[in-house]
Amino acid sequence: MANQQLIDYIKESLAQGLSNNQIKELLLREGWSEVEITKAFEVAINLETPGSAPAGPTFGQEPSPAFSPEPKSNLVKIIAVVFIVAALAVGVSLATRIWDPVWNPFRPAPERVIERMMLKMKALETVRTEGKVYFEVKKNGEVFNVSIDFSTDSDNSDSENPKSASKFNLILAFEGMQFFLTGEGKAIDETSYLKLTTIPALPMLEPLFQIMGINLKEFKDQWIKIDQDSIKDFYKTMGAWTPEMEDMLEEQTKRQEEMTEKLKKLLAERKPYFIKQTLADKEIEGKKVYHYIVALDKEKAKRLIPELLEVISEKERQRAAEEEFLKEMDEFFEKIEEITAELWIGKRDLYLYRAKFEKEIDVSAFEPKEEGRIILEFDINFSNFNQPVTIEVPEESKTLEEIFTPMVPTFPPLLPRDQFQIEEIPELPVEQPFILKDWLRYLPAAIPEFFSPELFKR
Repeated sequence: MANQQLIDYIKESLAQGLSNNQIKELLLREGWSEVEITKAFEVAINLETPGSAPAGPTFGQEPSPAFSPEPKSNLVKIIAVVFIVAALAVGVSLATRIWDPVWNPFRPAPERVIERMMLKMKALETVRTEGKVYFEVKKNGEVFNVSIDFSTDSDNSDSENPKSASKFNLILAFEGMQFFLTGEGKAIDETSYLKLTTIPALPMLEPLFQIMGINLKEFKDQWIKIDQDSIKDFYKTMGAWTPEMEDMLEEQTKRQEEMTEKLKKLLAERKPYFIKQTLADKEIEGKKVYHYIVALDKEKAKRLIPELLEVISEKERQRAAEEEFLKEMDEFFEKIEEITAELWIGKRDLYLYRAKFEKEIDVSAFEPKEEGRIILEFDINFSNFNQPVTIEVPEESKTLEEIFTPMVPTFPPLLPRDQFQIEEIPELPVEQPFILKDWLRYLPAAIPEFFSPELFKR
């Protein structure tokens, strides 16, 4: 129990304005123990009347943690201030996305991010694309695969004269053999240029090339110009061009342009995908990116396919409306299971930095008696957004006519279609080295005739 004399002394000292520490030091010097002083302080403070002024330290004096209630009050204030500041800091960080965890309530919806990404990519003037495409079929122990690595610089700063420059490396493998084909390509407005830097050895086809008078060495490291005019001149040189073909080519070109625009618009409107998962943000080339997994919406895809076929042709539209076709489509989507892809989109600039797709299909799902798999993969990276790029026409190039004319002699005029009969197509005897000219005379008329429904009925 606290000493009453000591309690009274403390109360009087507090009333005179002394601080807790000052009172404590005086009592220690008088021989009182720290325990006695502490108990007396507790009683003295509790006995203070509610209306009396609280005793405390004077200005410039440090309060005693052991006896003053003020430190506890200050601690609460400090904690409250720290909490408020921290909350504001977190809120500002989330709102400005300086700190942007997946659960951030200010984080934009993935669907909105992808929509804006598509608009941003469409508005790009220049961009670099690098990627790899891989396709493999393994069936009953036999393996066939194709791998293509490529890089492309695109320049759309002049919408009337788009340009691109590409390099590619193709590897074809089957039955223990590999074939390599590398080259470069350029597209400037409506003219394309192709150069093969590595041509695969094709020993099984060399006799045929010799018969046709084709020397593959003429193609190696040679820029070849390809456009409508050069193709037309080539066919004229071969004696395989008619006014009807020119009209058909113009009509097909116009039809293809219209179809491409319709398909783009249709895909943009229907959006046959959904966001399956939002993954943790990543970093690509020093840029923070959103990381999403998108999946094909099969129901939307089923509704979209008939519309796509309708754009392609009236015949395909009618086929898409058939009940049997719809049933086959349902079975197909069920067998291939889920189709997903990964997207990496810049958090600040909203450009697409990477797209990756992998799909493996069990052959037995389509052919129960067969064993094997089909693998399709692509991994494409985008960079150098709106960075300067120079794409120029090759200094030296040759047209198809300039390359093939020395190989094959001038052909006689093309036979009119009304004089053409399938039975008249000559055989291909090996002893005649330039028989290709005779085949090309019949080719434009033979192709539509061969693929006509009437021929298949017969």
